[in-house]
This record gives sequence, structure tokens and C-alpha cells, in this order.
Amino acid sequence: MFRTLLISISIIIFSVAKSYSQQENAWQVGENIRLTIGYTLGFIELKAAQANITANACKYEEKDAVTLEIGAKTIKAFKAFKVRDTLRAIVDAETMEPYFTQVQSHEDDYFASYQTTYTKDENGENLLRIKKYKRDGLKKDTTIRNEKMYLDVVTILYGLRNTDFSKIYKNQKIPMPSVFQMDLYDLYWRYAGKELITLRKGETYKCLKICPYFVEGDLFDKGEVMTIWLTDDQNKIPILIESKLKIGSIRAVMENVKGNKYPMTSKVAKQ
Repeated sequence: MFRTLLISISIIIFSVAKSYSQQENAWQVGENIRLTIGYTLGFIELKAAQANITANACKYEEKDAVTLEIGAKTIKAFKAFKVRDTLRAIVDAETMEPYFTQVQSHEDDYFASYQTTYTKDENGENLLRIKKYKRDGLKKDTTIRNEKMYLDVVTILYGLRNTDFSKIYKNQKIPMPSVFQMDLYDLYWRYAGKELITLRKGETYKCLKICPYFVEGDLFDKGEVMTIWLTDDQNKIPILIESKLKIGSIRAVMENVKGNKYPMTSKVAKQ
């Protein structure tokens, strides 16, 4: 369950519309965001997992690059599932175009790894070579050719944070072409305006409200079933994510952020 949830959370936080991008990244190398994920069923709410979202400098084929990573694992007190998942993207340090991505999932006895290499052919079309691995080795190797750029879930997370929301009107829908495992999806997200959000510790932030559209899957019904709040400042950090599931609901809350590029001016001073 949390494997699909973590990937879905990442998918929703992105816009590929270059006209809305800022000139500078909203994040920097060394940033670390920690989220706590809780599961609610009826009146019962359980703290289930923790996720860390990080950005670190690296080299890819002798080129300057950045490793963007989401790592999640269930806490010891939550025994219903045992999850140790890693979503990783290596992107160009300047353009943020992906070179290589990996989604590796451990959930109870389940294991799968999807590795994608991004290249272009002689005509400039995008080539996505995707390999699927299970415990006993390579299971599938396929190449998808497309004029449109379908981005992986981790690059998606950092892409939205560079969006200039002053150029987007309330309820505008932004295209969100996404690759998930070995399939392509033409999704979108909708900008729903601004709200004040208070977290568990009593901290209040001015936020940008995002509502993504999903196709029906194992966890979600079809439609805008999830809401995300990003800080309304230059960082645009995801501080709260709520979603209705087919059974119960999920709530992911920012617990801590280190190495943020800009001051958290969205935080409202206590009266």
C-alpha cells in the first residue's frame, strides 16, 4: 500500500509547462525534508511511516549532476506493513532533465526495481529505456519513444517547486505527463488558491493549494482525490498532503526541513 502511495505523492507535485518556471531553483543541494505519514481508518489514526526527500551533488558520465532521492520506511510500531522504498533520479545540474531514474520497492516479501535511462534519438525524440527487475533478475526491458517528455516521479517533485504561481490563475489546470513503472499517463494538477495551514506542532503557514487528477488504481478512485499544500514562499516546500483512499485516508505532514535555500517567510508568527 505505502509503495503505491509514496509514488503517487511524488507524482502530484509537478508541472512540465516551462512557461511557468522560475529562472532559479527553489531548492539547493543539501536540502533535506522529513515527512511523517499517517493512516486513518474511521476514528483511528496511526503513525505509519517516515520519508526523507534529499538533493545531493554527483557526477553522471563525467557531467555535473544532482541525485534527487525519496527514501521511506515504516516505523517499528506499525506492523501491518514493512516498507523500505527508494525513489532516485539523477538529473542535469542546470536543466534538471533526467539522465537515469530508479524506483526500488521492498514491501513485506515483495521486491521490484524499475530503472529508466533517458536519451534522445537522431531526430530529437525522447527515448525511455525501462528495465524491470525482480528478486531473480531482469524481467522486462522495453524502450518507449515519444515526442512529449514524460517525467519520472522524483523529478516531478522538484519541478513543481520551480513553478511561478503568480502566472497561474485559480482553478487553472496544468498538464502533468508522467511515467509510472512502465506506463505513460497524461494527467494534470489544478491550482486551487491559497490557504492557511496549521500543523500538529501549532505552526501555521501560508500555503499554495494543489489538487492533482488521478486515474483509478489499487488505492485511489478516479478524480481529484488528493490535496497538497506547498509553502507560499520561494522554497515551495510540501508541508501537508491529504488523500482519500478506497479504504481509509492518508495524511503526510512535514516534520522538519534542513538546508532550505530561502527563509521560510510563509510561516505566520504566533500572536
